[in-house]
Amino acid sequence: MSGLPLQFYSQWLARGTHFNSDVVNYTLVKQRGGVYSQYTNGTDDGTVDIPDYYFGSVAVGGVLLGGRFTLIVDRFGNRYLSGEAVGNLGVSLPLGGDFGVGYVNTTSTRHIPVPESEVINAITGLCLSEGISGGVGGTISMCRNGSILLNFYVSTSIGVSVGGSGTIQIPGDPSLEWDSWIQGILDGMNYLKLITLEPLPHF
Repeated sequence: MSGLPLQFYSQWLARGTHFNSDVVNYTLVKQRGGVYSQYTNGTDDGTVDIPDYYFGSVAVGGVLLGGRFTLIVDRFGNRYLSGEAVGNLGVSLPLGGDFGVGYVNTTSTRHIPVPESEVINAITGLCLSEGISGGVGGTISMCRNGSILLNFYVSTSIGVSVGGSGTIQIPGDPSLEWDSWIQGILDGMNYLKLITLEPLPHF
């Protein structure tokens, strides 16, 4: 392998005769000037710390029982409307609001970004959520379709809440997307894409 261009070495790792499968995960080392960077299907571990969506809410009601109406925009520019009935134990203004970010099918902000179809499926539908807020808060939602939504936000309420929500998709705006930025961080190699390379000479 000595003296071969780096791209051929990477291809040999992915499609060499020492593997039984034509599709494998592999590590690629790239040289940019005098700097070497290592990627595994795009990044060092395939994860990013960037939200899958952001949202803004208007909350009405007060202590014990209230409602929340939310506009959501995901990283592909898709938009959604959500309505939620909320039970509160704490202090809440008659009219308030939240603004925050969320993550799909993860319990950590550091996560492998899921494809668009999974984001849409996770956000739409019926969910049950519970959370705590002290001006800054978080909730975790378990949805009927089996998805998990993790939210962090700033809020006008203080206390513990439990709620049930329903969300529908509405017309989106592609100019609002930031997935292309994520794919740039992943170096253009989405972790779900299969690696297909031309056969190489045997070494």
